[in-house]
Amino acid sequence: MQGAPIIEKPESESVNFETHENLLLNIPYKAVPEPIVECFFNNEPLVVGTKLKLEIINDMVQFCKRKANKNDIGEYTFKISNEFGEATKIFTVNVKGKS
Repeated sequence: MQGAPIIEKPESESVNFETHENLLLNIPYKAVPEPIVECFFNNEPLVVGTKLKLEIINDMVQFCKRKANKNDIGEYTFKISNEFGEATKIFTVNVKGKS
């Protein structure tokens, strides 16, 4: 059935990572038709590159940022949208340990 995207756990989450650990975030969703996914860090658009990967696999957004450090502390917002509407998931990320 077609409709706006639905994120399975839409409430904000706080997550902790160690310095140099890969920052992995998963967002399960349901959406028909296939959605567009946008990612923001502290309200600024993130650009996918060699250290940053964003994939959609089987109704799951998988976000990976390699080798987290103190500069990665902040709010990550994922906006999943299609022609029927949008849904948003926010993660507050903390990175512990020495940089």
